[in-house]
Amino acid sequence: MEYKINVKYRKILLSIILLILLLPLLTLIKALPSKPLARIESPCRKGLVRTVQHKHTDYISFIVITEKGKELACKI
Repeated sequence: MEYKINVKYRKILLSIILLILLLPLLTLIKALPSKPLARIESPCRKGLVRTVQHKHTDYISFIVITEKGKELACKI
């Protein structure tokens, strides 16, 4: 009889400890966004591309001219 009571209490204690350990994991899962994040469209992907060769180096930079006439230095 005494052994059965100890097993019962041991199971209860183990379940409580397991619940305490898994509780932070559950809160992290709930904190994740339910919808996937929207993809941000880069202004470098739109517009005319003009390449600039730098003097005395092999480095080439790309300048994108947007619809509004704004020039952006981009890595392509």
